[in-house]
Amino acid sequence: MLRVLLLPLSFLLNAAPHRVKLFCGTLLGALFFHAFRFRRKVVLSNLELAFGKEKQPSELRKVARQNYNHYALVILEWIESFLWTADDFRTKTDLFWEPIQKQMELNRGGILLTSHLGNWEFAIQAASAHGMPCDIIVKRQKTQFAQKFLTWFRTRFGARVIFESGTIRDIFDSLGKNRFVVFVLDQFMGPPIGLPVKFFEHEAGTAAGLALITEKSKNLLFTAYSYRGRNGKIQIHIEKLEEPAESATTREARLYRKTQWYNDVIENQVRRFPEQWLWLHKRWKPFEGKTRWELKTALMALLLGLLLQSCSSPQGSATPTGIELPPDPTIAIPVYGQSDSTERKPAPSVNSGKKGKKVDVKTKPAFFYLD
Repeated sequence: MLRVLLLPLSFLLNAAPHRVKLFCGTLLGALFFHAFRFRRKVVLSNLELAFGKEKQPSELRKVARQNYNHYALVILEWIESFLWTADDFRTKTDLFWEPIQKQMELNRGGILLTSHLGNWEFAIQAASAHGMPCDIIVKRQKTQFAQKFLTWFRTRFGARVIFESGTIRDIFDSLGKNRFVVFVLDQFMGPPIGLPVKFFEHEAGTAAGLALITEKSKNLLFTAYSYRGRNGKIQIHIEKLEEPAESATTREARLYRKTQWYNDVIENQVRRFPEQWLWLHKRWKPFEGKTRWELKTALMALLLGLLLQSCSSPQGSATPTGIELPPDPTIAIPVYGQSDSTERKPAPSVNSGKKGKKVDVKTKPAFFYLD
């Protein structure tokens, strides 16, 4: 129903020149920042936490205004893309994905680390439109209406979704089928399955799911990020990641080291395009309670020393996993995705993804919800 109602606007946006859409985005962004003030305190507070030592208050306010313009443009781009075909996504976005192409030529999948930078929904759709078989781990929406809409929006070109309530087996099944599993790791995750690591030098609970998967899997790790270029096109970059040499001797210490490093990767990307990240999200909530993987005092001291040496965040030029984990002693998962064959095989057939549990419809209408 929503698609039908917005189709006339989608036609208009597709016919409008870029400067008109830019003007509309600037106008809507100004309304939300100055008039409606939607989560403005959250945005300004987050920017102060991240850049308070580096930027003046006037600079932070400027980034916040640009950030609201970005949100408006993202919404307009989503509506405009309702009428797009896979060919449209291939021509109207720029995808730089050479490392993935090489992996696909070997008929292998992989693991992707990403965040809510740029137009994050376009990134997954553009990759799918180019033939990349990917499954993204997402949160369930709070309304059935929003869930149905976003599932259609994300999967129409072959991507699939794995809900956060899924299990590790779902993820490894995807990797075993030579698909790419996408972890959106820049949202708060508290105990027991979050870890209290740093993001912009402040404690930020982060899901341990990606670190747990890379502990068990030998699949290659990549990072994907997007941003809006000067010409208005969304630029999507996918790069191979090389994790630092691991010196930690305990599993708990390795999980902390890995998760901290993933946060550092995302932080460096956000520093390049601070006006295009999801500052609306309450990333730095208090981490109250005990994580499942607690470090002993001596190990914590050792880890902090190692982080200062090798995992600090240099100055640069999204969605938790929430995976339901089996008890540690019983985890025994095979390693997938490392076939020795270099012959290109036909891509696996793509289904629309698993049907999730029925969600009670709330009265609050929204496309998605932020914490």
